Amino acid sequence: MSITRRRVHAVTTVCIAFLLVSAVLTSADGRGDGNRGWNGRGGWWGGDPWRGGLTPASPPPPIRAPASPPPPIRAPASPPPAATPPPASPPPPPPPAVNDPVSFYSSACPAARNLVASTVQSAVQNDRGLPAALLRMQFHDCFVRGCDASILLDSTQSSLAEKDGVGNAFSVRGYEVIDAVKSAVENVCPGVVSCADIVALATRDAIVSIGGPSWKVVSGRRDGLVSLATETPSNLPPPNADYAFLVNRFTRKGLTEKEMVVLSGAHTIGVTHCGMIAGRLYNNTGPNGVDPTLDATYGAALQQQCPFGQNVMTEVKLDPTNGGNAFDSVYYTNIQDKKVLFSSDATLISTAAGRSLVQAEATGSTVPFFADFAAAMENLINIQVLTAPAGEIRQNCRSTN
Repeated sequence: MSITRRRVHAVTTVCIAFLLVSAVLTSADGRGDGNRGWNGRGGWWGGDPWRGGLTPASPPPPIRAPASPPPPIRAPASPPPAATPPPASPPPPPPPAVNDPVSFYSSACPAARNLVASTVQSAVQNDRGLPAALLRMQFHDCFVRGCDASILLDSTQSSLAEKDGVGNAFSVRGYEVIDAVKSAVENVCPGVVSCADIVALATRDAIVSIGGPSWKVVSGRRDGLVSLATETPSNLPPPNADYAFLVNRFTRKGLTEKEMVVLSGAHTIGVTHCGMIAGRLYNNTGPNGVDPTLDATYGAALQQQCPFGQNVMTEVKLDPTNGGNAFDSVYYTNIQDKKVLFSSDATLISTAAGRSLVQAEATGSTVPFFADFAAAMENLINIQVLTAPAGEIRQNCRSTN
């Protein structure tokens, strides 16, 4: 089957299957890459904090007690001649700055972090929706085969890739920005910085650029060699998922129930399309056919914006507050007010546990949401990472070497 026909098939699949979210899902200590190290236990933090990179730290040797106490030291019969004092040792080097600890690329490519940040910031100035797009790209990459940049690989004549699968085709965007960052880094440090690390750094920097939280990005990921569109439906959560389904899907990735609720807060930015929410606006049991779990007045306004059977590609802001580009906790207030677009958002208050978690995040504009979101992102971006010798460092993020 040709790529064109495959893409058509993917589009058809998108429309018929899940109608997945078109919304979008960058160091907490500053702009450094972070360096907590990889402890080899499912992607969580650990290891020697000054090693840098995603490499396992060897355990220290056991401390053994001496077999017997040392003999007493006896004073010499006469005092020894005065010894010449040793030359003064140079002072130890200062510790790494708190806001810029040792990074994985500090020797091989010290300019990597700044190149990523400057390229992303320039792109965001021209496209205020880019942070949401990159956040969605990061999430969808990590949930399928782990954070290995497999979402960046293009389809071939013999294989349809993730980016053309259900939930990604004509939905995930921002690939050209990753290409631009990769080109800038390759010009300075060819063959050093992985596409997977670029996605993680670019996402963090994009969110920071619009006033959102920052988080540590541990460097050292390697790029995957496989990308299959057939793997997206069974890994990406659909927009009509209920609470139990979401908890199960996130738990399978090593994330907690709280982290599921917190990461859903990425819907504070981004857009969807009328076709993605038509099922909640028409042919339901609420007033005028609106989903009863959706505020009736809000639903009526959405019906005006998305007339039945028309303009299915019209964009709708997930959270219209401040133009839809404000990264804050208003999303959780909207859930409580029944003014969210997706069933998978509305379901977060369908259980007592969910209601408690939503209430906690809604208490302030940035507290505790920013800290919770940063912590959850640090875990998300370490799902099933590849480290040397697995994977590769791609020369072009769209194809394997």
